[in-house]
Amino acid sequence: CINDHLECPRPNDQPSLPARVVDCSDPLRPRLFESNGARSPFVALSYVWGGIQPHCTVSSNLASYTTEINLAFIPRTIMDAINVVHTLGMRYLWVDAFCIIQDSSQDKKVQLREIRRIFRNAHFTLIASCARSAFTGLRHPRALIDQPRTQLPYWAAYGRPGVVTIREEHDASDD
Repeated sequence: CINDHLECPRPNDQPSLPARVVDCSDPLRPRLFESNGARSPFVALSYVWGGIQPHCTVSSNLASYTTEINLAFIPRTIMDAINVVHTLGMRYLWVDAFCIIQDSSQDKKVQLREIRRIFRNAHFTLIASCARSAFTGLRHPRALIDQPRTQLPYWAAYGRPGVVTIREEHDASDD
């Protein structure tokens, strides 16, 4: 999109970072970065939590997570996203479980008001919508079967029609 689609909106090269992002410069030692208004490209992650997350940012671990987030605490989907961001030569990843203080109603209130801006200003968004949980990862087997499909038309942001195709989920383990 960035290079070849003139009608796609261009990402802002130096957007204001969200309040907190995961620093992926060393994928073996990711850490939470409190941006304090710093400007830099970042990637956002949209994924399925799939239940309670045993490890996320809360008031009691916020300070330690700014030093390092233990790799054992990071679900596979988020770890895969950290590696993608690093491999693409980018540094920052916004992911709600780590970038919003989950036990702070005040922080949730402030950060959730910013969600639209966060996704709009992201250089791009990784979407892991086919995974059943945060522990599935970005790369996993998917069963593609012939089945009736529903198509929903929409108008894209740049004024052209588009189509979203919806299929019923099929679990290959049921075969």
